[in-house]
Amino acid sequence: MVKIVDIKKYRENIIALWHECFGDERGYIEFFLDNCPNKLCIGSFENGVLASMLFLLNGVVGGLSCRYIYAACTSRRFRSKGLMGGLIEYSKEYCAENKTDMIFLVPAEESLYGYYAKFGFIPKMQRAEFALKGTSGEFKATKTTDIKSVAKRRLELLSSMKCFAFDMQTTEYTVAEFLRTGGEIYSCDGENGFIAFTVTDGKSAVIKEILTDFDSNFTIILDLFKNLRAENVYIHAPLVYNNTDMGFKATKCGMLYPITDNSKSFIKDEDIFYSGMYLD
Repeated sequence: MVKIVDIKKYRENIIALWHECFGDERGYIEFFLDNCPNKLCIGSFENGVLASMLFLLNGVVGGLSCRYIYAACTSRRFRSKGLMGGLIEYSKEYCAENKTDMIFLVPAEESLYGYYAKFGFIPKMQRAEFALKGTSGEFKATKTTDIKSVAKRRLELLSSMKCFAFDMQTTEYTVAEFLRTGGEIYSCDGENGFIAFTVTDGKSAVIKEILTDFDSNFTIILDLFKNLRAENVYIHAPLVYNNTDMGFKATKCGMLYPITDNSKSFIKDEDIFYSGMYLD
């Protein structure tokens, strides 16, 4: 039986299923359950047991309402029974009934792109990935932990792109979750201002997302991140950056399912959308 799950009532069942499928610690899961706003859990029950679930989170794509499918999983003993397919179809019907324009998801692995395509999802989301050889030097940016100001600025910088973005409250949660799990956020104001979400892995740094408030001189940012005091720097950025093709390697990182006529006309065949820094 598929239904909307009472998160408070089935809290322990959700935590157990999440931990089984993803291996996350209880504290991480509880932080999501307690702090991520406006979430909806849809679950499939087998003989009273929560066997499969997913969450729908609020977002927008180009000003159109969007729901992000997150933490979709099925218990090992209930797999290969079509339960996840049932949850996806239920989610599509729910979103259509509630006048949501589209649904966004990020397949966990390459093989799942074909699976989700069967349900009408289109691989429209891409990002650029490139690596730099780091050098020693000064890193002239300010580290910040101001969640509200970071969330506000991030949404402002994303507003010029065709992309998926969480609503303000959910963005604040993602920023808090990023900081809580060891991420660092750097900000620089002025003519060549930017905001960057960074994690360190040993002697290498990974820029999970970088957004700037200028159209050109992107090489200034690249030069800056060479001086991040890391041997290597790996940067993820929008493939189309403020409407300018960066020319780096494109990587698939998400799919859209258009529901309304507005969303179907909005998603053109040639368009590429940026997934944003989704929860992963």
